[in-house]
Amino acid sequence: MLTAACSNTSTSPSPTPTPTPLPPTHLYVSDFTGNLYVYTLPLTASSTPTVTLAGQGALAGIAISQNKLYNGPFVFQLPLTSSSVKTATLTTTSSVVSDAADASGTIYLAENMNSTCCIDVYQGGATSPTFTLSGASVDAPFGVAVDSGGNLFSANVGSIGYFTAPVHSGQVGIIFGRDAFNEGLVTDASINLYVADGNGTGTIDYYHPPYTIASAPGTPVTIGGKLWQMAIGPDGTMYIASQTPNQLDVLTSPYTSIALAVPTSFNAYGVAVGP
Repeated sequence: MLTAACSNTSTSPSPTPTPTPLPPTHLYVSDFTGNLYVYTLPLTASSTPTVTLAGQGALAGIAISQNKLYNGPFVFQLPLTSSSVKTATLTTTSSVVSDAADASGTIYLAENMNSTCCIDVYQGGATSPTFTLSGASVDAPFGVAVDSGGNLFSANVGSIGYFTAPVHSGQVGIIFGRDAFNEGLVTDASINLYVADGNGTGTIDYYHPPYTIASAPGTPVTIGGKLWQMAIGPDGTMYIASQTPNQLDVLTSPYTSIALAVPTSFNAYGVAVGP
């Protein structure tokens, strides 16, 4: 008599896939009173927010990573709506002024409030710092940015801090650049660095790789206004939150003049491009 073979195999559960980022179609903006705004891209001179989330955000920059929005210590799930609520609040060392994210989903928070403080780094979805960068290369940072290679830049008062990838605990970094009140900063696809002078002079410093302690900017470009945080979309368009007058500055390469100014009824501070 033939007996049917008995299978003893089992199936392991499939790992949860990483969310696929949606294509960038919106500009996200924060203001000085904790409001968040969503604009549909491309912008026009008459663009207004399609979404306003009142009082849920922070006076800080914005980063987008894996379909989440980071504004200061606060985390929101995208898409953002007028009734969105925080899905998490990151534990921080001090008061956050700028957010950045790299391709792996690591989050960097520049923190500066009545102290020189630091950059907190969050890896693997952590809500408390995995480690904290501090010291001379992170002196009172007002901005933080990560380039496509994972190198980290800090907009310090009087210098630019630079940490080569992979950024890790205990890393010292280097400083370079002119003595300016550095505010927002951003890199393009070629890892050129653009830094806004927050002293109200409306100037942008330009730096080119490779970055060493001898790196210095070319002749600053003056576009006017008081410039805050900056972002560059995948198409190379640059966005700057500007005050006096209140507007969003739109620049195209080589970023020497404003191509489009979008007036705002609020004081914009942080900007980021995302889905």
